[in-house]
Amino acid sequence: GSLKTHDTDDLASSTQAQRNQAGARLGVLHKVEALMSETHVSKEAAITTLLTMAQHPSGAAIAQMLRLANDKRGGGASIPSPRTIKRWFAQRDENRIMAKVKQPDMRQPEWAVCFLAHYRQPQKPSVQAAYNRFARDWQAQQPLAKLPSIHQVRRFLSDKLGNVCREEGRLGKRELKTLQGYTEREFLHLDPAAIYSADGHTFDAEVLHPDSGKPFRPEITTVIDIATRKIVGWSIDLAESQLAVLDAISNACTDCGIPDILYVDNGKGYKNAMISDAATGLMGRIGSTLVHSAPYSSQARGVIERLHQTVWTTAAKMLQSYMGKDMDAQASGKVHKASRALAKQNISLKGVPALANIASLSAHMMPDWQEFRRFCQDRVNEYNERPHRSLPKVLDTSGKRRHMTPNELWALKMAQGAQVNRVDDAERHYLFLPRKLCTVLRERVRLHGSYYAHADLAQYHGEHLQVAFRADNGEHVWLFDDNGRYICRADWLASNRDYFPQSMRDKAKEKRIDTQLKRLADKQAIVEAARPAPVLEHASSVDLGGLRLD
Repeated sequence: GSLKTHDTDDLASSTQAQRNQAGARLGVLHKVEALMSETHVSKEAAITTLLTMAQHPSGAAIAQMLRLANDKRGGGASIPSPRTIKRWFAQRDENRIMAKVKQPDMRQPEWAVCFLAHYRQPQKPSVQAAYNRFARDWQAQQPLAKLPSIHQVRRFLSDKLGNVCREEGRLGKRELKTLQGYTEREFLHLDPAAIYSADGHTFDAEVLHPDSGKPFRPEITTVIDIATRKIVGWSIDLAESQLAVLDAISNACTDCGIPDILYVDNGKGYKNAMISDAATGLMGRIGSTLVHSAPYSSQARGVIERLHQTVWTTAAKMLQSYMGKDMDAQASGKVHKASRALAKQNISLKGVPALANIASLSAHMMPDWQEFRRFCQDRVNEYNERPHRSLPKVLDTSGKRRHMTPNELWALKMAQGAQVNRVDDAERHYLFLPRKLCTVLRERVRLHGSYYAHADLAQYHGEHLQVAFRADNGEHVWLFDDNGRYICRADWLASNRDYFPQSMRDKAKEKRIDTQLKRLADKQAIVEAARPAPVLEHASSVDLGGLRLD
């Protein structure tokens, strides 16, 4: 077995200088033992011989080893005495060859808690600002205690607190996770459509609103396959709503396949009955399992979060209406002013002259809704055909090694026998229409304020049925029983209130407009409140129809 020369605890807490010194001491002892073996002399004689050799010019290496081995507390880098070397032999036998070094005192001073209460604030005060407030409080609490200097406080922060511990309170749980360890998940063993991840992203450039034609930032919902990193579905909408999520998932299931697991965050677009309800939700109809990530754990969905930067932030920078943090402030200001001025005058934001002094700005200021859809599809196609650095490498046609593209890995796994269940167009009508439970009353059901009737509903009076509807068309609904069996298509029943059927999107639009008008009314009331109140002027006398009062 090996000779143990160091205590395990000492070795773990030692510095590099201590380990170098201990190694040099062992080297000195080995030299002494080698001289004893070669010349058959005593230990004392061998030590004397070694020290004599160190005095000779040819023994410079031995002298250097002796100086490194000597304890600096005794007067610097001098050559040790014979007695010191004998002591090293005894220390080696007791596993104490490493010189003891005074360990720093890691106990927290009594004022630490008071100071950290001022320093650990989310406003992130500087050390000096926190110290100033701490000094007042500490002297009020402990008038007889000595106030530490700012230098003592700085040394406490740097020497006695770890980098993560120091930021507690200054950073929330979400930000603290960016400083802590994480686990990378393996994914290459997964089959296509085993796990999809979906998330919404507010686009960092303005486009023309499909209704008003005014500039706004749309919401893009993207679905990615974890196994191949392929974008399998996407949708654009005015906001991340349950309908936008439903549209993206339905595109993914139809174009690529139904996932076993859908991994999402805790947003309202995913935590709703339309998606997850056992009776009427989409997940139950397609047989997928919905899994939510833990709160404040965007790192857990790093794949989809990185995708936003790779695809959509890069895409936004291709438009001159980009308004992200990297946009030049002067160019951004000119685009914003020009677009608002033209929109206010009802002038088209397409085909305007290039803005002055900004050579990179074209005459095509903002895309309309249909142009933006085509633009997004092109970006998705480019991403799926571009080598992805997290995927395996292959030899391309030129003989160079490169990473596979998402489309290539998807095709390879399918060729290797992966099974994916897609949804055909006929099934899509039944699977992806949003549903809601409604009660049948006298051959009709009420949905979103409108009534739908059919004679086949007569025998279902008082029962709860699943009503499937199109978000963009309110003329018809489709009814299913508890087991999902199709019953009939009910037509919109004209009422005194509605002369034409309203779709869910129409109702949502009206609600959004009403809310905007209410906000404007509230803002107007606040502005009106700033008017100075009328004041009655003082009159020295009042005339009451011939009667004067002074």
